[in-house]
Amino acid sequence: MLLTSLAIRRPIVIGMALIAILVLGLVAYSRLPAELNPRVPIPTITVITVYPGAGPAEVEDQVTRPIEEAVATASGIRNVYSSSQDSVSIVSIDFRVGINVDNALAAVRDRADTARASLPQGAQSPIVAKLDINAQPVVYAALTAAGSLEDLGSAVERDLKPRLARVPGVASVTVTGGKNREALVEVCAASLMQHGITVEDVLNAVRGSGTNVPAGSVSGGGSETAVRTMGAFRSLDDIAAAPILTFGSMAADLMPDLPIPGLPRRSAVPDPITVGDVANLSFQSQDEGTFSRLDGRPCIGVVVAKSPDANALAVADGVRRELEGAIGSILPDDSAVAVLRDESGVIRDALHDVNTTLVLGAILAVTVVLAFLRNFRGTVIVAVALPACFFATYMVIYFAGFTLNQMTLLALSLSVGILVDDSIVVLESITRHLGLGERPAEAAFNGRTEIGFAGIVLTLADVVVFLPIAFMGGIVGAFFREFGLTVAFATLFSLIVSFTVTPALASRWYRPGERLATHGTRFDGLYGRALSWALQRPGWTIGWGATALAAVFLVAAPNLGFEFLPASDQGQIAITVELPPGSSRAATDATARRIERQLAGMPDVRHAMTTVGEIVGGFGSIPQRGSQYAQINVRLNDRAGWTDRLSGSRRSARSRFRSRTDTEVAGAIRRSLRDISDARIVVAPVRTVANIGPALQIELSGHDLDAVAEAARTTRDAVADIPGVIEADTSLRPGQPELQAIVDRTRAAALGIPPSLAGSVVRTAMTGVEAGRIAAYGRDMPVRIRLQEADRQNADALDAIPIGLFRGRPVLLGDVARLELRSGPTAIERVNGMRLATVFAELAPGYALGNVSSEVERRLTRALPDGVAFRFGGESGVLEENLPHFVLAGALAVVLLYLVAAALFNSMLYPLVMMVTLPMALIGGLGALVIMGETLSLVSMIGVIMLIGLMGRNAILLIDYTNTLRARGLSRTDALREAGIARLRPILMTTLTTIFGMLPVALRIGRAAELRAPMAIVVIGGLVVSTLLTLVVVPVAYDMADRLRSKH
Repeated sequence: MLLTSLAIRRPIVIGMALIAILVLGLVAYSRLPAELNPRVPIPTITVITVYPGAGPAEVEDQVTRPIEEAVATASGIRNVYSSSQDSVSIVSIDFRVGINVDNALAAVRDRADTARASLPQGAQSPIVAKLDINAQPVVYAALTAAGSLEDLGSAVERDLKPRLARVPGVASVTVTGGKNREALVEVCAASLMQHGITVEDVLNAVRGSGTNVPAGSVSGGGSETAVRTMGAFRSLDDIAAAPILTFGSMAADLMPDLPIPGLPRRSAVPDPITVGDVANLSFQSQDEGTFSRLDGRPCIGVVVAKSPDANALAVADGVRRELEGAIGSILPDDSAVAVLRDESGVIRDALHDVNTTLVLGAILAVTVVLAFLRNFRGTVIVAVALPACFFATYMVIYFAGFTLNQMTLLALSLSVGILVDDSIVVLESITRHLGLGERPAEAAFNGRTEIGFAGIVLTLADVVVFLPIAFMGGIVGAFFREFGLTVAFATLFSLIVSFTVTPALASRWYRPGERLATHGTRFDGLYGRALSWALQRPGWTIGWGATALAAVFLVAAPNLGFEFLPASDQGQIAITVELPPGSSRAATDATARRIERQLAGMPDVRHAMTTVGEIVGGFGSIPQRGSQYAQINVRLNDRAGWTDRLSGSRRSARSRFRSRTDTEVAGAIRRSLRDISDARIVVAPVRTVANIGPALQIELSGHDLDAVAEAARTTRDAVADIPGVIEADTSLRPGQPELQAIVDRTRAAALGIPPSLAGSVVRTAMTGVEAGRIAAYGRDMPVRIRLQEADRQNADALDAIPIGLFRGRPVLLGDVARLELRSGPTAIERVNGMRLATVFAELAPGYALGNVSSEVERRLTRALPDGVAFRFGGESGVLEENLPHFVLAGALAVVLLYLVAAALFNSMLYPLVMMVTLPMALIGGLGALVIMGETLSLVSMIGVIMLIGLMGRNAILLIDYTNTLRARGLSRTDALREAGIARLRPILMTTLTTIFGMLPVALRIGRAAELRAPMAIVVIGGLVVSTLLTLVVVPVAYDMADRLRSKH
């Protein structure tokens, strides 16, 4: 009690320390970076390799497999996923949770660099990157203009992009949808035949002519002059003048002109041959494979990502200033900017809402204290604990490297009532001593001393249950780490405040003889009589309590669903469109436009951003590219919050805000698109903190592709029959029609044509290959070589492509290969070297993920053939992986609470008495979830763990004071009755302050409050039920346990 004695004798020291904490805490608060989510290292590394013109099968064999084999030797790998698509290989490596992600990134990068040497010519260098939950775009904007989109794109690339990149904290700026220009060299097949050359010869000519080459230096006359060979292209004429020198043209003069059956005789042509002799040259817009629209108008997308340590709010503000200032200065006057996503707005809304609930909770908690104490001075003494604890916690989380995010602020908002509990208990004890006639200083010291070691244990009861939360395993455990530690820090500071500030202020602010509210009220008498009746009838009391709890459990359990996280309204809906393989971009675009017209008539839709040619899934998912794909990202109007309803008029609220949830809007969109039958359309709200994929995702793997495919179709049909499942489908698609050139190896060998040469020539002719760069019109542009359109339209034209020379005569593709129309895969997916097929689905409103997943697992266990394994992915996979960590955290919390209580009571029996409060709290919390229409999720399970500590506090107060009174000579029954009456008011005060402190969170005040509310609902429901029962059942259980101990 030295600390309390010092605080009472030296109040100025305490006051100065309090002011220092407030000042330093305010400084720390102002410097804390603001982000939506905690900085959680995601142990996933992605390797992306582009191989232009290659099909999925070639990408798998020549790119994906070598990279898989190279990275598989890194330590700590759990799974290696891969997707081989047209022209791109994506390998995703999942490491064990807890591994150093930066070290894993370096290891994968080294191995990818090693694999680079074994990749085919034409494949680009692998791009290695790690996933970051906060590396999502800070700002995603779309720019439109009445004029040329190409001119707008040029201005964005040339002027706007560098300015955005210079904003402090910006890591990358990506421009999408723009039509970049290129110098296109379109080769005429007939001219190639005439001159006896191939498209590869043209490619080599351009590559060898368009560069400046340093050649050293010459010295003389006391000076040294650099020498360079100047060959860089400055105009199309420079490219056209590039000479084509081939081995075949030189060999034709040296070798006899021998006739070869089936091949035409080479024509004599004058030398030298130039690129302009065989090709048409022009500046054209590049075909990027995708294009975008905003609300029906062609647009250019600008995606800005921040660096990991940057402040998202500062970065977003800087980017928006640059975007707004660009209109009319570096961008055309008729251009417009629409911000589709601004992370700073989401962060500000989240932080504002959490701060609002925090302030309201504090006001309600202090009001409860005033209602009980009926003394303004006492209320202020308790209220001082809140800012002291808050600002002290800000200091600690600043030095701990935390950020201001919805987890740390949620921890503080849920802790409002808890933070005043210690001060309430101490002040209530001081009040009783004042009522006994003691002087304020004496009452302050004696009141605090009477609490004794129990005061420390009361705080530790909260701290020990949050420590397992802070150190849970898994990704979700890392996500909640800052939440658990923030609550623990704040609770420890509340203990220090109750030891120092509370008695110091009470000793100075109270007056001798001051009239204070006491506990001797009519309610105390009613409670005392009820407790006496219960102690006389322990069997009836325990029986009725158990019956009430069983009734609540039997009603709640069947109606309680289980899911990963509560559905949080993000105000965004993703619509994915997929036509049959082989569909043209024009057909896909026509379908997308039909959807856009439906969206245009919906009042809840603010913007619709359409991308044709690509589908991008959730966080960490593998994108799909192809002419049959399209995606429409819908930005909804904001939902009206309670402050919006209070501040805005009824008419303006209707025009600016929406009343329907994103799920309801998605359902309306889904119904409006039923008439579109020629495409698979999935409409789903953007969900969860990181949007980790479909709600239900089942991964089927095996070595036999046919068996995996059949299992996927069977699983899809089984899943679709489960009530509540919608949009069920598989990742398997019909083969994409493709024209395959089947090389006759014998014939090719006879004509001196390697099969690989045939492939590379055809790729150059059809897809085109970048052969160099040209500086023109103030820009650096690529030079691309390909056949002209007329020479690559059908199979006959392909047959006539020259691919090489034999004895001075051209060899055509048709001479060494036959063309067949076959079906090829649209994508090849693997996991750990095995074939992979995925079944995915969404859930209808009102259905819980856990219940559906259990039914899926039950059906698949019986239906899958041998050799095919399954596991859950997406939300269901994360839930399955992390649920054991939450169960373990709850069990550890119970064990730690028992250990702390045993140390206080110096008994192994009395802590067991305290544990009878836990089932009461659990069933009360579950019942509250059912009444409020919520589900049991990982968030509400955190609330259950919080309940363990809160209910332990109340039982500790009762049992510890009972033991104190018995040590003073009271009988067991009298001690239980007196302890119950004496501790009734502090128990009710601490319980009600906690309930009212959490009430704004439970009432979903603020936008996107769905994620926070279940935690508060569980705690409030558990406190209401268990507190009422604890006041009666714990004394009865104590009496029964003590009688049993006496008999033995």
